[in-house]
Amino acid sequence: MGRISVGVLIVAALVLGAHGVTEVGDYDQLPLMLIPIFGFWGFILSLHR
Repeated sequence: MGRISVGVLIVAALVLGAHGVTEVGDYDQLPLMLIPIFGFWGFILSLHR
């Protein structure tokens, strides 16, 4: 389980960095970053908070 968590952190850093996000203070724009990558499922994933 720990390997999955590390993998998720690495992918999140790559995705956020590619969008120019260097400091995360608010997660309201998360759906806008997930939809181009995951399509409809990005929207579904962003609903779970």
